[in-house]
Amino acid sequence: MKIIFIILGFLASAAFGFGQVMTKQEIYTEWVNANKWANEAINIQTALKQDSIASENSKVAINDLRRNNIDTFAFIKLVTVGFTKKKDDTNYEMYLFWLSRGKYFVQLFTHTTKSRVLEIPESHFINFYWKNHATIKNDHIIPPIYSGKRESAEIQYEGRLLIHEKEYTIACQLGNNFKLLRFGQSYFKDEKSLFFLDNISTFSYHWVMIAEAEIQTLRNKLSSHRVD
Repeated sequence: MKIIFIILGFLASAAFGFGQVMTKQEIYTEWVNANKWANEAINIQTALKQDSIASENSKVAINDLRRNNIDTFAFIKLVTVGFTKKKDDTNYEMYLFWLSRGKYFVQLFTHTTKSRVLEIPESHFINFYWKNHATIKNDHIIPPIYSGKRESAEIQYEGRLLIHEKEYTIACQLGNNFKLLRFGQSYFKDEKSLFFLDNISTFSYHWVMIAEAEIQTLRNKLSSHRVD
């Protein structure tokens, strides 16, 4: 199902057939400028003030890490949503990884539960960011956009309305380096998007694939070690 969405006002439009057609580069520039907050060098304190970034119990855990001067950690939060999603939907999993005194640890959080802390041999999720953070810092992941038109002060994008889309929030703190990514599964799946090949060519895409692979190896073990 296609949908037209607007960068200013988010108003539906029946006049998509009019206006100045934008080039791919123009769309890219406008989208990046309108979403600078996602790529600016914000810190973890600022990010955690956004309720949808992390769960309340995981925020406590992250703040505990910071109080103990642990500045190397990362998390990935996965949510499946659809038309029936409510504002306070709590159907998600969040995996928190950190490095302390040369050892790697991971903990799983949901809305009501958390697992015990599990020590792991290493975290490819953290290590990939460690090696590639300078490149990942400048990555821009663009949503599925098929075309764009400029209508006076508004920009209309034609994309696709997705149902039951898996949403990701990924963040990593490495000393003074911090990166936050928020995107939907279709950003890397919709081949009709102008930015499909651009998205899957980024280091961020490989970072996401590494994170998902690591979660797959840990999910059952962490789920069996949940505590209240």
